[in-house]
Amino acid sequence: MIQSQSHRGNDAVITVCQNNQSRRIEIREINESAAAALGYGAGEVVGRSLTEFLPKRIDSLLNEYVEFEDDGNDVGGVLSKVQSFCIVDRQGKEVGFRLKVLRSESLDGNAYFRLILQSRVADKKDEAFRALLRENFKGHEVLEPHTSLPDRNSLAKDVDLVHYYVTKDALRASLALLQLDQHATLLERGGEDAAYAALKHIALIARQNLRTDDTIGCLDSRRLGLILLDTTSEAARMVLNRLRWAVAAHPFSLADGHPMPLTVSIAFLLIDGDASRKDTLQRAEQSIARLQTDGNALVEAA
Repeated sequence: MIQSQSHRGNDAVITVCQNNQSRRIEIREINESAAAALGYGAGEVVGRSLTEFLPKRIDSLLNEYVEFEDDGNDVGGVLSKVQSFCIVDRQGKEVGFRLKVLRSESLDGNAYFRLILQSRVADKKDEAFRALLRENFKGHEVLEPHTSLPDRNSLAKDVDLVHYYVTKDALRASLALLQLDQHATLLERGGEDAAYAALKHIALIARQNLRTDDTIGCLDSRRLGLILLDTTSEAARMVLNRLRWAVAAHPFSLADGHPMPLTVSIAFLLIDGDASRKDTLQRAEQSIARLQTDGNALVEAA
């Protein structure tokens, strides 16, 4: 499967397949957090029907509204409309979650969906914090005119603010710099307008692969900056690897209509509560500058 959007390593995630031939919603992957919520080992769950772990009211909705046609892909839409989603654990107890349904592309012709299960209590606290952070970001945001993304100075202030919360509230966050590998070619073929248009194209792909509250900024005509909230080093690497391959899989069209494949090289690091904002940016920029590859590379700054 090719995952189309991102989640964090600490989320509870169940990947399901709408198998129209067998008329089943099959669990194909489950991480440790989700298996623990069910009270099973992951190996005991994979291959079974999702409906085995749902209360009757949700099972009935799926039976009534999901159409297992040859090209049917409506499981995600039906699940997204469920009120007060919950699963039934090994003891028969209903455990409530806030549900996010993300569509995943498939290589076998079936529709795949990732079900992100978030604790309602933790989610309310998280939403309140993120709302506060969004308001603080908006207070100093200036948009770069070519891409309509926060400009370099705005991104620097965002890093500064996140650094404060990393120190004060133990927030986990990462900073990543994306460097356009074809920058010189784009300048030759269309000038800076072409380079900025390519960055805007990449930013749209990034937005599809990141959480809504992750920040995307434009540093210059070659680089984008990303702030990933609530992420470990391992989770950031997974997210950014998916983003690299998503960019490579979606060619960019020049102003004359000719397609041009794009790749990005990425340097990232955790935003350290003991480091200054200036040092965080410098370390990421130095890592990008040191990259000596043919492109499409990912490196974690030391």
